[in-house]
Parts: sequence; structure tokens; C-alpha cells
Amino acid sequence: MAMNQRSTGAASKSSSRGIAWTIGIIGTLVVLVNVSKCSSNSPRTPAEVAASDPAIKTLTSSVAAQTPPAVQPLSSPAVREGLAEMGKAFASEGLSGSMIYSQNCYDALSHAFSWRLLDTCGAADLKGVASVPEDEVNGMEKEIAYFQSEVAAARYLGATAGAGASADDADTRLAEIQRRVSPAKRAPADGPDIDNTTTVPDGAVTNGGEGGDAEAA
Repeated sequence: MAMNQRSTGAASKSSSRGIAWTIGIIGTLVVLVNVSKCSSNSPRTPAEVAASDPAIKTLTSSVAAQTPPAVQPLSSPAVREGLAEMGKAFASEGLSGSMIYSQNCYDALSHAFSWRLLDTCGAADLKGVASVPEDEVNGMEKEIAYFQSEVAAARYLGATAGAGASADDADTRLAEIQRRVSPAKRAPADGPDIDNTTTVPDGAVTNGGEGGDAEAA
């Protein structure tokens, strides 16, 4: 009888250890899954996006294949045009219209590159980024992802690099557009178009800090 009790006790202890071990493994797996999710959701740099996004890699290759002209200074008229056209697209069809305008702009760039058109596309994209509502909108996931700031920057930087500019020059060019386009406030998800950008007057911010723009309106 005593032997049976000892056997039962040993089995009970063994079962408890097995349950504890199983719980420990499950807990470890949960932690690993959570860590994996956090890593996958961590923000990427524009360079990382450009290196992994097939559409941006295709854009870069298409621009490079055209043997673009030598690098030209940033065009203020082109920046203003991009802002105005993106404003019209947003007013007409919301964020979906903004995405279509941007896609068409970069598609045109991939077939007939010009530095002026590049600056138009880049400025339009920055206005698109500023137009993304702060709260998530059901059905707008694709558009919101398209206008993530690092993705928009990657498009511009990829095209600029494809045109022969160095990485530093491409960064400087994008930074100049960002200084010229200062987001003031975001547009509501379903409200009217808001002029949520301000443009620095010509000559206030110049390419490399020297004088005005090379291109006229």
C-alpha cells in the first residue's frame, strides 16, 4: 500500500513537472512571436524601402536606362506645380486620387525623365503624405501605406539615384523639397481639401545655399 502511494506521488510530481515545462515552452514561444512582430513593424529607412520595393527598383532602373541629363538645381516652379496638382487630385477623389496622381507622375518619369518632372512628383508626394489622416480609415490601407513618409522618400531618392545623383546629393535635394513644403495640418478623412502646405518663396532656400533656381516657370 505504501509503495502504491509512493508511486502515485512520484507520478504526480512527474506530471506537474511536465505541465510546468510545457507552460514554460508556450511562454517562450509567445515572447518570440511578440518580438518577431515588433521587429517586423519597426520603421524602415527610405534606403531600406528602396532596396526591397520592386516598384521602386524598377523605377530606378527605368530612369537610369534613359541616360538622363546632368543634375540640375531644384526647380521651385516644379515644386509649386506638384503641390497644386496634388491638391486638385485630393479635392476631387481624396487619398485614392492622390495615389493615382503620384503613380501616373512617376510612371511618366520612368518613360521620359526630366529633373523638373522629378521635383513635381516629389513635391506632390510630400503633399500626399501630409494629407494622410491621423486616424486609420477602413478601406484606405493601401493608400495610407503608399503615402508613408519613408516610402514616398524612397520613390524620390530612387529616381534621383537612377538619374545619376550621388546618395548625398539625392538626400540634399529631398531635404530642400521638405524645407520648401512645410506641412501645417492634416486633412480630415472625409472633409474638403485643405491647403496644408506652405511654400518658401523662390530664393529663400536655394540649391546648395547659392542663389536662386536654374529653371523659370
